[in-house]
Amino acid sequence: MKTNDVEQIIGVSKQTLFYYENEKLIDVDRDDNGYRNYSQANIDQLKMIKYLRDLGISIDDIRLVLSGDISFNEILKIQKSHLEMNLDEQRQTFDKLKDLVNKESPLIPDIDKLEIDSKKYPLSYWKSTDNPSLGRKLTSGYLLRSFLSIAFPILILFTLGYIGATDKFSFGMFSLVILGGLILAYVLLASDLIPNGKPMQTSRLNFVELGENGIEYYTSQGLFKNMNAINKIVRGTYTFKSVPYEEIKELKVLPRIRYMNPSSYSIAMNLVSLDFNFLFPDGTDIFMYSPMILNKDSQWISAILLEKVDNIKDKKGILTKIRNGEQLDPATLA
Repeated sequence: MKTNDVEQIIGVSKQTLFYYENEKLIDVDRDDNGYRNYSQANIDQLKMIKYLRDLGISIDDIRLVLSGDISFNEILKIQKSHLEMNLDEQRQTFDKLKDLVNKESPLIPDIDKLEIDSKKYPLSYWKSTDNPSLGRKLTSGYLLRSFLSIAFPILILFTLGYIGATDKFSFGMFSLVILGGLILAYVLLASDLIPNGKPMQTSRLNFVELGENGIEYYTSQGLFKNMNAINKIVRGTYTFKSVPYEEIKELKVLPRIRYMNPSSYSIAMNLVSLDFNFLFPDGTDIFMYSPMILNKDSQWISAILLEKVDNIKDKKGILTKIRNGEQLDPATLA
């Protein structure tokens, strides 16, 4: 059988057939004119070789199988073990790629040292997106959780108040009480009057999110503008303001020693809290008071800002310390 016919039967190229022959996997006779003449034994051998190659088995190992130096089942077990190790490595690589894609991080020199933490934290302490951020980006899911966290205690108080104030239950009146509680919760959310987070009570609405090419941000603009923004965010039609990293005119990092008094601890504790002040060429000035920073975002934020923003005012070297994984000691910042 001629080479062209064997190509069609086996499903490999002419160059591959010659390669197998050069590797001594098959021995092909020649006719009187010097052309290869494949026998049925050659065809059968090539079918087995191709099957083993499709399983990812190396040429050297195939040679051992064909020569009888190792059994077919033995080589399958070896290949299975090898693939299992590769699958674990590939799964880790895939998970890292997925997390990096979700995080939308720029490529920075210290990226190999930064730890990815995709763990979800309970209830209101979930991140709203995977991107590193100061505060939490306003998403429909985050706004709903914030609304419910405000509305729940209000509805309980209103319900108890209604029950205590009336002798006869009226479904219509009770519905109005519930509606009033929901409206109040929405107004409180949109007015940004109910602070969010610990250790510092900060804005629920303000955020700066870091992406591959720059930042997106939102700052509270008063009740009615916030209402308009919230409605558009829920409908998916709102566009956040964005600024490329190279257009950030100045960034000030302001460490503060602040005090908190946890409910389980009678003595106030001092801790390092960071404020951030962004200045843009058009004069826009964004001040982030002690923004909530979750998961491992602090290291990512520090590394990205140090690499991408040229003019950073950070007298205490806070960003460098955070990027390097150092603990911030209030005693050294006093």
